Amino acid sequence: MFQMKMQKKGLSDSNSSYAKSLTSIILMATLSLTTLSSCSQKSKGVRSQVKSTNTNLNPAVSSQADQQAAAQNANYKIYSVSLPNQTGTGYSVDVQLTDPSNQYLPLTTNHDGGNLDSQGIYTDSARGVQVYVQARCSSDECYKYTLLVTVVRNNQSLFQSAAISFKNDCQFNAISVGANSGQMFRSLDELESRYSNLQPRNDADSCSM
Repeated sequence: MFQMKMQKKGLSDSNSSYAKSLTSIILMATLSLTTLSSCSQKSKGVRSQVKSTNTNLNPAVSSQADQQAAAQNANYKIYSVSLPNQTGTGYSVDVQLTDPSNQYLPLTTNHDGGNLDSQGIYTDSARGVQVYVQARCSSDECYKYTLLVTVVRNNQSLFQSAAISFKNDCQFNAISVGANSGQMFRSLDELESRYSNLQPRNDADSCSM
């Protein structure tokens, strides 16, 4: 089980404009990213509670970005996204990332008390990278969940893995982008704006178990 190292401090003054923008967002938000105590899935019901397959929004760009990130030992990818779990004060979503060694990194993003956004940082000292995680639940009972994972080394953003998941869909939508492949996202707002026309498939009732 990986440990998540949460930090509130920003990056150095020599950061790129993207890193500065991302740091300012993180500093303004309450960090609420936590590790899961268990990697097991929810009990099975009418439909799967965890989505481990995705629809790629741009396979050509994602393939190039994944290859470049793998060569840089920086390919942290989104493996699975759960349905939103209702809590006493809001919602939480369980996520699994895969690291460059294909190990699983489980985490939970919490969206409580009216705070729709959740932010956090995982530091991978062995690889010399920081993994910034930003997540957002929509205000309609987290019907739409947006996740952005950004890998930074030496104040440079190398790779991003993003997901947009609708509650009533079997799969989540995903895309990977890199510094030299595709256009990187500066924020969750930019991610959602770029895919503002994305519509849910509403096929959850036909999901295989």
